[in-house]
Amino acid sequence: MLKKLVQKSMILLMVPFLMCISINTPLVKAAVDTSKIDAAQYKNVGITTATTLNVREKPNTSSKIVGKLSKGNAAIVKSKSGNWAKVTSGNVSGYVCTDYLAIGTKGYPYYDQYATKYVTVTASSLRVRKSNNTSSSILTNVTRGQSFKVLGEKKGWVKITANKKTGWVSGDYVKHTYKFSYGKAVASSSSSNSGSSSSSSSTTKPTTSKVTGKQVADYAVQFVGNPYVYGGTSLTNGTDCSGFTQSVYKHFGISLPRTSKAQSTYGKKVNTSDIQVGDLVFYAKNGTVNHCALYIGNNKVVHASSPETGIKISTYNYRSVYAVRRVL
Repeated sequence: MLKKLVQKSMILLMVPFLMCISINTPLVKAAVDTSKIDAAQYKNVGITTATTLNVREKPNTSSKIVGKLSKGNAAIVKSKSGNWAKVTSGNVSGYVCTDYLAIGTKGYPYYDQYATKYVTVTASSLRVRKSNNTSSSILTNVTRGQSFKVLGEKKGWVKITANKKTGWVSGDYVKHTYKFSYGKAVASSSSSNSGSSSSSSSTTKPTTSKVTGKQVADYAVQFVGNPYVYGGTSLTNGTDCSGFTQSVYKHFGISLPRTSKAQSTYGKKVNTSDIQVGDLVFYAKNGTVNHCALYIGNNKVVHASSPETGIKISTYNYRSVYAVRRVL
């Protein structure tokens, strides 16, 4: 009898605790599966948490506003000092208050809500199946480096559309990448005593006559970590080396030829010793140009390297430089 009374008492004591869990659970954000997120790729990505975040010319609240980030917009963090960060987002660069920016792993909980998720194939060949199991029929095959928008996820499988067929691939052979939205520069800026603001403003896109090499480089490095796809020109979904440089410059209204060989004759030839930020760097095999990159300063280039590494930053002379061309 005593044993039954003790058991009954314990159950009664646990009821309020269980009720607490039930009431509070919906208020807790669902855990994000970070196993497929490349931490190194996104360590400098910040997600805006304010309704609108002002981008300022200098790291203080009285400085001129040069751009705006909306909630969920991503920014690449270049450096941090105190509660200010120097960032680049879209066509704007400047300083934002870090109180309203979730940087690195702190931003992960916002990815699924504000970014579009893609998967990049890491296996040499991967089967797309009709259902999310290995006994299901095979619809088609995809190869390493190819990227696809995620249509759904279930029990370790990812739903995609490939070769006009919608099916499932094993999550063990893909890595997650994300397409973010970015901020915009403002046409006319003003000062405010707040790090964030809910006001709106008109935007502007840089014109060719005003473009600088630094603007081009800052824009290009935002896409580091995104996939390499042969023949592609998408800075987010996949591009090859010349598609990368072409698309970056296209953002600024400058048209480049499609291939690295053709780009190597475009613009003005300069010596390696005179290389400047924004210049195109070319590499060759047996005298034939087969790769290109964008110089970003400090002896570094950003380029769509390979299916294994995607868009990355390297030292400009990681290979013997064949030629340097100046577009601006």
